[in-house]
Amino acid sequence: MSEEKEPTLALEFEVPKDVSAQALEQKIQQILAESQTDLKQVLTKHNLPADQAPALGQEPIKVTYEGAGIDPATIAILVALTPLVKALVPLAKPVVEDASDVAKTVALDLWEIVKTKLWEEHHIRVKPKKQKGKGHRE
Repeated sequence: MSEEKEPTLALEFEVPKDVSAQALEQKIQQILAESQTDLKQVLTKHNLPADQAPALGQEPIKVTYEGAGIDPATIAILVALTPLVKALVPLAKPVVEDASDVAKTVALDLWEIVKTKLWEEHHIRVKPKKQKGKGHRE
């Protein structure tokens, strides 16, 4: 029997340079902890047990500084959603065959809620990191 590969999920973003990775990490944890209704809605949408929302709200999301952003007014950060994905996999296993994919989808849905609240409540815009040398927009 082959071992399952550990699910990972980390995304690069740019934020205003006056926002530290540590401060952003704290705000993300605060938003997750205070967003029980949103967490329950996302879990329900994916047929996962909504009663697990409080535990998911406590999962650590790691934010690390990655250097200067493309725009001089921004810095690059890496947001690691892996702990959230790992917590979601056991919830998804009874529901679907590929729990890792569902866990990643749910984690990304939760991340969208966090990004929206970062902007609406804290006025911090988190944008996907632009790749250097790309001459076109997607």
